[in-house]
Amino acid sequence: MDFLTKLQRSSYVRSIGIRGLNGGLGFAVSVLLARLLGPSDYGAYGVILSTAAIIAIPFTAGLPRAMAREVAAARVNEDPGLIRLVIRRGRNTFLLLLPILAFAAIVAWKFGLTIAGTSTGILVAALVAPMLAADSNRMAIMQGMGQAVRSQIPDMIVRPVGTAIIVTVLLVSVHHVGPEVGAVAYASATLIGFLVGAWMIRPAIKALPDQPPKTYMSRKTFLLAVFTLSILGSSKILSGNIDMILLNSLFSLKAAGLYKVALAGMALVVMGNNAIAAVANTRLAEAVPGGDKSKIAAESDRTMFWALGSSFLVMLPVIFVGRPVISAVYGSEYLGSWSILLILGLGFSVSQVFGPVESVAMFAGQQLRAAAAVLVSVAVSVGLAFLFAPVIGVHGIALASTLGLSLRQILMAIFVWKKFDLNLTLIGTISRALQARRQQI
Repeated sequence: MDFLTKLQRSSYVRSIGIRGLNGGLGFAVSVLLARLLGPSDYGAYGVILSTAAIIAIPFTAGLPRAMAREVAAARVNEDPGLIRLVIRRGRNTFLLLLPILAFAAIVAWKFGLTIAGTSTGILVAALVAPMLAADSNRMAIMQGMGQAVRSQIPDMIVRPVGTAIIVTVLLVSVHHVGPEVGAVAYASATLIGFLVGAWMIRPAIKALPDQPPKTYMSRKTFLLAVFTLSILGSSKILSGNIDMILLNSLFSLKAAGLYKVALAGMALVVMGNNAIAAVANTRLAEAVPGGDKSKIAAESDRTMFWALGSSFLVMLPVIFVGRPVISAVYGSEYLGSWSILLILGLGFSVSQVFGPVESVAMFAGQQLRAAAAVLVSVAVSVGLAFLFAPVIGVHGIALASTLGLSLRQILMAIFVWKKFDLNLTLIGTISRALQARRQQI
C-alpha cells in the first residue's frame, strides 16, 4: 500500500478533515455572531456559554469519560451485555441530575444572581448545560463503540450549521439578536446534533445481542468510576472556561468580546489536535490498560507527530496574516484580538511537546493525580492573571493561561514517567526514533 493510500485511509486524516470543516463552520458562525452582537454583547454571549459549561460539570465532568472507557473495555472483551448496562447506567445518572440542575438555576435566579450583566443569563446557561451534557454522552458512546471519526460529525458539523441557521431565522423573525438569543440558538443546535448522533449510533446499539453481561457492573461501581473521572473532568472544564469568568470580573464585556474572537481563532489552531485526540483516545483506551509500554509509546509518538505538525502549521498564517484577516472579517473593533490569539496559540503549540500525557494518565487510572495537576495549574493561572492583568491588561490573562497549561503538561508527564517508566515528551520520542534507526543500521 503506497503512502497516499495509507494517508487517505488514516483515521487521523479523516478526523482532521472533519475538524477542518468544523473550524471553517465555527469561524463563520463566530463572525456572524460577532458582527451581529458587537464586542460587548459578543463578550456577554461568551460568558454565558462558559457559565453553562461550568454549570454542566456534574453532567460532563466524569460521565462521558466513564462511559467511553467502560464501553471501550466491554467492546474489547466482547461483552455486549455490559455495553448495554453501561449505557443504561449513564442514561439514568443523566436523568437523575436534571431536576437538581433546574432547581439550583431557579433558586439562583430568584436570589438575583446576574451573569454577563443580565438576570436571565443564569437561566439561559442552565438551558444550555443539559444540551451540552447529552451531546457529550452521545459522543462518548460512539467513541467507546469504536466510531471515533463518525462521533465528531454531529458536534463538529451539525451544531455550527444549526446555530447559523437558527440565528438567521431569529434575526429575520424578531429583527434583533442579543446574547441570550444567541445562546438559546446554540443550545437548540446542540440538541439537533445530539438527535442526529443518536440516530447514527442507534443501529450499532440495536445490533448488540440482548444478553446478560459477562462481568456485572453495579450502580455503585459505575458511580465510583464517574466520581473519580469527574475530579479530572471538572478540573479541565474549569480550566477551559476560567478565562472568560475572570474577564467578566476584571474587565469589561467588550474585553471579553475581544478574547472570545481570539478563542474562535484558537479553535482553528487546536482543531488538528482535537481531531487527533478523538482517534488517539480510542486507541489509548485499549493500549494503556494492558500496560504494553511499546504500544503506548508508539501510539503516543504517532499522536505527537500529528499534533505538533498540525498546530504549528496553522500558527503560520495566524502569525503572518492573522491581523489583516481579523480586521477584514470581524471588523476593526476586534483588532485587539490578534495579539491575544498569538499568545494563546503559541503557548498551546509549545505545550504539545509533552505528548498525550493527559490521556495516558486518565486511562492508566491516574485520575486523582491528573486532577491535582489541573487544579494546581488553574490556581497558578488565576494567581498569575491577577498579577499580570494590572500590568499588561487582557494579555495578562492569556499569558497566565498558557503558562498554566504548560505547567499542567509537565506535571502529567512526570506522573506518566513514574507510572510506566516512559518518557512521552518530544525528547523521548526523538530518543526512540534514533534508537530504532540505529537498530536498522
